[in-house]
Amino acid sequence: MKQFRVKAFQFVVFVAIFFTFFELSAASEHSVLMINVHGSNYDADGQHIYDTLVNAGVDATYINLSTSTQNNLVALLQDPNNQHDQVWVFDLSWWGDSYPAAWQAIADWFNADPTRAIICDGRMISSYWSGRWTGEGQKLTENYYENMKINGGGLLLGTDHNDYHSGINTVNNLIGIQPFSGRFFLSWIPVDTSSSLMTFPNNLGEYLRDDSSPGQTPYGLQPNGRILYSVAWHSGNHNTPGI
Repeated sequence: MKQFRVKAFQFVVFVAIFFTFFELSAASEHSVLMINVHGSNYDADGQHIYDTLVNAGVDATYINLSTSTQNNLVALLQDPNNQHDQVWVFDLSWWGDSYPAAWQAIADWFNADPTRAIICDGRMISSYWSGRWTGEGQKLTENYYENMKINGGGLLLGTDHNDYHSGINTVNNLIGIQPFSGRFFLSWIPVDTSSSLMTFPNNLGEYLRDDSSPGQTPYGLQPNGRILYSVAWHSGNHNTPGI
């Protein structure tokens, strides 16, 4: 009888530990607010980024930012009962500077927690257009999400060449980082294979697609005191990072 009691106690302890671990694991999952800046030409690609989040099992909310949805976005970012762990901004809009309230709300959300991580991608569409979102794009989304989750959440800023920089650079200015700039004409971009952004949970190899005339991201010491480390370089030049 004594032996049975010991085993029963061990079983109860095991069940308690299992359910505690399960609850902690579930709580550790992040919610993502995916913002596509409405621009007609590339809205489908922004939708594909959201689709990859959903395919990865992420709790994601999609906003197609326009004059009619700007107030909805601001309300979501300011609602204490609807907090998101990660905010992803995909800006390939020709008129991306027309949402000042949205830019300020995104910046306020980020600035409210100085420990939040930040990822800047100046060639993001290259991984998601022409059907690539089901392959490279899906893997890149999972890497961005998981690495951001490990670091406690944060802000992802994705854009392309300088025609689309005005809106997203407003956010950059408000959070104290340098702007995206310029454009390049390449097909592939070499990456830092030692960076977890390129290897966890998916190994993306030595190159990413880079055929969307991408722009250069901010890197190095920033006005807000942070240091942004580049993990992908145009033509191998560390002074012109793409991510």
